[in-house]
Amino acid sequence: MYVLNLNVDYSDSDCVPESTQTILAVDKEQDKSQGELIDLWASQEQDIHKLQHESKDLQPILHWLEEGRLPDCDKDARRIILLSEHFQIVDGILYHLHHPRTKRLNEVKPVIQQLCIPDVLREDLLVAYHDNNAHIGHERIYDTLKQKYYFPQMYTSVIEYVSSCETCQKTKTIFSFTKSSIGSVTNCRTLW
Repeated sequence: MYVLNLNVDYSDSDCVPESTQTILAVDKEQDKSQGELIDLWASQEQDIHKLQHESKDLQPILHWLEEGRLPDCDKDARRIILLSEHFQIVDGILYHLHHPRTKRLNEVKPVIQQLCIPDVLREDLLVAYHDNNAHIGHERIYDTLKQKYYFPQMYTSVIEYVSSCETCQKTKTIFSFTKSSIGSVTNCRTLW
């Protein structure tokens, strides 16, 4: 979360209301927690720009947006042109523009700018959001990830990762009910 700076000096905590002090403390903690994930990749000396260009499924979009070069196959070229309106490059990094769906036409939802994750970082991302986050289910992970990140087939990848997690398989219970067999009902001749 990035906080809009209105050039207000909060260095003197006596003049800041107590509720504002709490908000500022929360915002600082959130900035630290967001920086940890980026620092995780930076500490491994992984350049996101370079990794995006090496990723097989992001290369065609990058080639089209940066150089205007399309694949030789006509079908793939048309697909890239149609998909390209949902992508943008900011400071050399590829982002996906997610338009949230809504059933209510009177609600306007903002477009979400999602960082495109290269294939080599996808497992690290899933480990950070599933294994290090109390092994939450696939729907909650997907809803959380789509607020910040994008990669092709993300929903399917999240389902496969969560369903293959050993810890979840051992500890979580399955709430499936077995159906009773269809049979004839016997008449009860006695009253209760």
